[in-house]
Amino acid sequence: MAFSKVTLFTLLFVCVTSHQAFAYGGAVKNVTAAVEDGANATVTNATMAMDADMNATVTNETESSGTGWTRLDVASFEEELLANPPPEGVFLLDVRSEKQWNDSGHVEGAVHIPMGDLTAMASDLPADKTKKILVYCNSGNKSQAAAKALLEMGYESVDELEPGIKGWVAEGKPVV
Repeated sequence: MAFSKVTLFTLLFVCVTSHQAFAYGGAVKNVTAAVEDGANATVTNATMAMDADMNATVTNETESSGTGWTRLDVASFEEELLANPPPEGVFLLDVRSEKQWNDSGHVEGAVHIPMGDLTAMASDLPADKTKKILVYCNSGNKSQAAAKALLEMGYESVDELEPGIKGWVAEGKPVV
């Protein structure tokens, strides 16, 4: 797919040199590219290269490149849970504190390992390092640290709920 004069709105770092743009920090998911004619496109797991005429070409890549994790919005996180329900499908990890887990509830099927205990409780994580892990916290901050730690532990497929459980609840999704 080709676009002209693309503006890429993302939290990921984008570097443009010699008319080429590269996204760093892992897979790019659910990013909106605004094009000159006002149309919108959703770019999932892609890199973007720009030619000398400032035309961008978007190319899909594999989701788990081992270079980063994917931050998902609520709809995408729920879609992944529904498509691959835990525990047989994804491993759903809640890294909030014990108090938050008890006071606010949790997403059904989640395993609770507080962020500070992630390394010490590594035996509670999947033995299969290729199993997809969906991780969330309260607001999306601790889960970023957890995603990074999980990648450093050798896990290959990590997705994280960008707005945390607060965003999940704000969109009317259930907790138990």
